[in-house]
Amino acid sequence: LWRDNDVLVGHAIWHVSNTKQHPGGEPRELEDKRILEDALNVVGDFIELHEIWLSDDYRGRGYGSRFFEFFEDMVKEMGYDAVVYYADHPAAMSICLRRGYSQAYGVELDGVTGERARYYVLAKQL
Repeated sequence: LWRDNDVLVGHAIWHVSNTKQHPGGEPRELEDKRILEDALNVVGDFIELHEIWLSDDYRGRGYGSRFFEFFEDMVKEMGYDAVVYYADHPAAMSICLRRGYSQAYGVELDGVTGERARYYVLAKQL
């Protein structure tokens, strides 16, 4: 959770992951592994950012950029050298590209509905 003067600004969901398997040991699909290792040059352990959400009142005011700066510093302090973000929101993708993330295109199953969902896979070496 992210607060500013006791007001909820937003939140993020993330976890440690690996190019060979998901947390819990489930192997990555070959296409996902290919995108990570070959297209984005991410190998081994990394931090996977699943979601960043900002309250409507805080969007377009620089909070997203400040979040990524904080998040990347935190990841480095934890000893990881890569962030991977599966994104579909134009504003978040724009911030990532301005911050030097590489971009690849991928398709992954939506775990809630089972429908195919299109995501951009963004990665940054720290």
